[in-house]
Amino acid sequence: MSSELAMLSVDRAGLPDFPGATVSEQLLAGRNAALAVLRKYVPTLSFDVTAADEVLRAIEAWEERNSAALSSTLQNPSAAALPEQIRLAFGSDKAQQFIIAVFTRAAVGLGPWTSGRVSAEVSLGQMPGVSDTWARTDAAYRLRVFGGIVRMEQTGCMQHFFVDPSVKCGASGLGVAPLLVWAVVVAVVLVAALVLMFIYSARRLDENNRLMRTICERAQADGDKATVAQCVQATKDLQAESMIPGLGEAISSLGKLVGVGLLAYAALKYGPELWKKRRA
Repeated sequence: MSSELAMLSVDRAGLPDFPGATVSEQLLAGRNAALAVLRKYVPTLSFDVTAADEVLRAIEAWEERNSAALSSTLQNPSAAALPEQIRLAFGSDKAQQFIIAVFTRAAVGLGPWTSGRVSAEVSLGQMPGVSDTWARTDAAYRLRVFGGIVRMEQTGCMQHFFVDPSVKCGASGLGVAPLLVWAVVVAVVLVAALVLMFIYSARRLDENNRLMRTICERAQADGDKATVAQCVQATKDLQAESMIPGLGEAISSLGKLVGVGLLAYAALKYGPELWKKRRA
């Protein structure tokens, strides 16, 4: 996705702001707000990795085919609906898995933020890849995901995707059949902006979480127990098992870390590479 289309999607999404005097506080507030929304519909935050990946690939292909038309529509402030020929449909079950999976990407790397380690690494300037610009953009991607989920709740989209297809999402209703699994149609500009923003953020967060994993490992090597604890805390409520084939070996290799947080840390340490392999 072009950076222009990515920014257009953010502009049209109408994302909320989160309270906090620092970026870390805003990230935590955003995570908590999005988590509260998701737990209304899926208390366990469980999701199907394969189904989530299918939707990600479908949205990526749709965006690549229709990038010019999408840009034109998003730039038109009076456009409330997408042209019929570029609308996208997929099952509500897959849409649900995709939303939870994108949230997981945004939440899994918060440990170094909440411990203050990101700010410390930026100040030291000694870790490759970690700079003030990187930190600001990483925070922006995560806040967009959290804000997108809250925005979906505000506009009825979460209810539409997770519970009742008759609930209107965004500016107009989406024509769907009241089935156990119904068709979610990306027809409203707001919904298109949100899903485009989600896939762009997901791409960047896959890369950034690998660096967050390195920060957590560096903290472990330095004896920075506060950061290691936050790396675990950031992901302990997320579905680590389904993201990590061969979890038993991961647990064995991390057996001396924090005990209760093994699954969570394994998700951060091994999840991005394994997710990338699944997609490949």
